[in-house]
Amino acid sequence: MKHHIKSLGLTFVIASLFFALLMGGRFLYQNQYMADRFQAKLGDIPGVTEVRIEDRKIILTMNKVSNIKASFQEAANIVGKRDYEIIIKDRPSKELESLVLECEIPLQEGLMRGNFTEMTRVIQEICRNRGIDARIFLDQERIYLSISSENHYLYRIIERPDFSPSMYS
Repeated sequence: MKHHIKSLGLTFVIASLFFALLMGGRFLYQNQYMADRFQAKLGDIPGVTEVRIEDRKIILTMNKVSNIKASFQEAANIVGKRDYEIIIKDRPSKELESLVLECEIPLQEGLMRGNFTEMTRVIQEICRNRGIDARIFLDQERIYLSISSENHYLYRIIERPDFSPSMYS
């Protein structure tokens, strides 16, 4: 009887070690191999010059791109359902940072009222008066703002609130 208990204990210890080895291998696979492939795919997006993954954040350093919406959506598709926040690192000047603050009111009004045509017209007029190029893109989830002048560019991705009827139920 004592022999069977020892065998059962030894079997349990070996099974536990094997399970721990499998889980450790899975952890290394997900956090090393997959993260490297993930990072490489993000680095292939046009305009991305550097990819950093810190905790649950993906920081993409971007060059000047003609369509920030397309670049961001490509990154979001690569990230998929994984729980990461995508942060775009741009190259603003003091003038662009000041200008984006002026655009804050029309942006917020566009978000709340849904008058995106008016929002776009006002933002482009504000920028044009300073000789700065502004592009606004929309999808169901976000507003993408891209303003640039010479060698400087600033990107803002603003989440749109969910005003679906289920939100008020």
